[in-house]
Amino acid sequence: LLGRRFTNRLQAAYQRLLTDAVTEQQVARSVLASIPRFNTEFPDTNFAQSLKAIAQLIALRNHAGVRASRQVFNTGMVHFDTHSGGLASHNNKIQILSEGLGAFYSALDEIGLRDKVTTFTTSEFGRTVLPNEDGTDHGWGGHHLVMGGAVRGGAVYGRMPDLDPDGSDVYGNRGVLRPDLSVEQYLAPLALWFGLSGAQVERVFPNLATFGNQRLEFMG
Repeated sequence: LLGRRFTNRLQAAYQRLLTDAVTEQQVARSVLASIPRFNTEFPDTNFAQSLKAIAQLIALRNHAGVRASRQVFNTGMVHFDTHSGGLASHNNKIQILSEGLGAFYSALDEIGLRDKVTTFTTSEFGRTVLPNEDGTDHGWGGHHLVMGGAVRGGAVYGRMPDLDPDGSDVYGNRGVLRPDLSVEQYLAPLALWFGLSGAQVERVFPNLATFGNQRLEFMG
């Protein structure tokens, strides 16, 4: 496929993308061959091992031809869609999350970059207060974690909700938590830390104006 000559533009474009991917993989392999070993022990979970790979790439940033002042690495955990399994399943996932993030932060300390890396969570939906089978159903509001040397940590930003199904923070008969902070208020300070100006943030998050342009001030 890489050696063929295509006259169709879509086929030629796909060939270029594939060629670039193969080239980048070869470069990455040669760079990763010189990876320094961390003293930090990463747990043997998919999530922790993905964070280990990210930490290694960060450690080798000066050897990989990276010119961008800011980079984004994305990883994730699945199976938080806990319709069954109950609290035991959820607690196990939180433990995997905690141990993986702890090892990642320790590795950043080793390479002296804890102040230069900010780790944050996102999710497309939360969970309900009321149960569904042996778990919970899809919901609205939820909590997120932000971690890094540039974070004003050790604090809860926003208001902890009232989990009473009949309380003012719960909507409808399914126990859906009603959020009082927006995604824009959460992501705007991260965008500023990432290097955007105030005007650029307003363009990226036009709905921020709906909330009086008030963002959560958790970044130092």
